Amino acid sequence: MASTGLWQQADEAWRRRDADAALRALDELLRVEPGHLDALNLSGFLRTTARPTEWDAGLAQLERALDLGTSDVRVLVNVVNALAARGRGGEALPRVRAWTERRPDDRAAWNTLGWLLGVVGDDLEGGRAALERAVRGHHWYGDARLNLGRLAVKQERWDDAIGQLTLAVQSRDCWRPHEAWTRLGELHAARGHLRRALGALRRAAERDDAHEYTAALVEQVGRLGHALHSRRRFVLHAVDEQHRNQALEDRRSGVPLDAPPEPLSSLAARARSLLETAALELRAALEAIIEQASERALLPRWSDQSPSFDLERLGGPAERALATDWRVALFDLYDELLDREEPAFDVHSQSGRAHMAAANRRWDEALLLLEPKTREAAEALGPDTIAALAERWGDRLVRLDDPVMADRCYSLAEAQQRVFASWATAGAEGLGRMSVVERVERKRSSKGAS
Repeated sequence: MASTGLWQQADEAWRRRDADAALRALDELLRVEPGHLDALNLSGFLRTTARPTEWDAGLAQLERALDLGTSDVRVLVNVVNALAARGRGGEALPRVRAWTERRPDDRAAWNTLGWLLGVVGDDLEGGRAALERAVRGHHWYGDARLNLGRLAVKQERWDDAIGQLTLAVQSRDCWRPHEAWTRLGELHAARGHLRRALGALRRAAERDDAHEYTAALVEQVGRLGHALHSRRRFVLHAVDEQHRNQALEDRRSGVPLDAPPEPLSSLAARARSLLETAALELRAALEAIIEQASERALLPRWSDQSPSFDLERLGGPAERALATDWRVALFDLYDELLDREEPAFDVHSQSGRAHMAAANRRWDEALLLLEPKTREAAEALGPDTIAALAERWGDRLVRLDDPVMADRCYSLAEAQQRVFASWATAGAEGLGRMSVVERVERKRSSKGAS
């Protein structure tokens, strides 16, 4: 009972971030029960991180917990972090390798090994192999994705780095999301993709709870915003950017897939009907929607302004409903703008050229590029890939008030999805694929694509 009470005291003290009180309770507990594994771990962690003069004693406590056979991988991680912080990470390698041999399914141990080898050390291939083992069966393991991103940056594999860091922020399982967002922003900026960089660094600042990078991020955001405004480029308002980044983190599509989106002409008409009786403070927001929906483009004169935010804050039910629908359309148009001016795909590949043609609304060219001319092209663009692109373009064309071309895209998407469904090897798989076919059929038969 005494040890239980002392552990509770230590745990509660550390929850308050009172390291001194926690260590007093832990020392007393370890006098009563020298082999208390949780106490050895917490005491060793506190001494190696908060008590520099007691670092050696803390490391000894952590190593004793390992020697006693703890199954808590956090002890291993604390040993590795303590040694790596002193430039002695190599000393931890035998313990980490032994742990992975005993517990080959421990993803945290593989992640720690990969970090130690490839990020802290220079065994890039060994580090990558360990990190790929960490994400095997754990696709959304954010800490390992962050380390894979760090490693890709170290190797100057920029596309892979962006892909891994994006998975890290989407994982909901990354202990340093602000770092992942910061690195994404830096990579986009290095490519000259200033809008993408601005969005990533804005989100990094929002996620930087400990204010580790905040001052530098604020400066970078200001500099990027000034550069974009000086070039008269459209920039998302911070509130809309926050919605967009949250959707990315939550792995939500900006445009719902279940039905064709509302055409811009309809959004403009709704805004005009509200403008007739609108209060003065709502008129600018409604005019921004009308003008941009009518032009079917995001215009620099409305840069860094959010009609949706203003309508949500100041309007009634009809205005708030329009605000929600306009924000979805805004993101659709913004994605097209980024594809056109800051492409995040290989513009020289067949699919990349098709993406670019669509971003520039050259629809005949885009569809032609989906037709395989060789066996290699057919393998590169499978029916599922073609169908996904064609359906996305159909949605965009409905938005752009071009139902005839939208029907061409939906027709291609439906045909390719049927091919893909016919390849299913299990009943449940086939049913899932046929549900996608039915979704595209509904879009074709809907009013928007008639």
